[in-house]
Amino acid sequence: MEKEADTTAVLLLLQANMDPMRLYYFMIKIASDSTTQRNSKIVSWLSTHPHPQERAAYLLEHITQLKKHAKQ
Repeated sequence: MEKEADTTAVLLLLQANMDPMRLYYFMIKIASDSTTQRNSKIVSWLSTHPHPQERAAYLLEHITQLKKHAKQ
């Protein structure tokens, strides 16, 4: 379900002429914050979602594929 949401977010960012890598960097930031547990509300929210590092990896793969197809 989160992959679906992330895929939609990437497409919306592209349609808005925004760099979808921003979402990737956001997930990396959340992953970093959750591992240091700087914000307990974020850590609590993340407990019901896939780990941000996994989501970041999926986003990077998805964005890379989209860019590769766009060049063809």
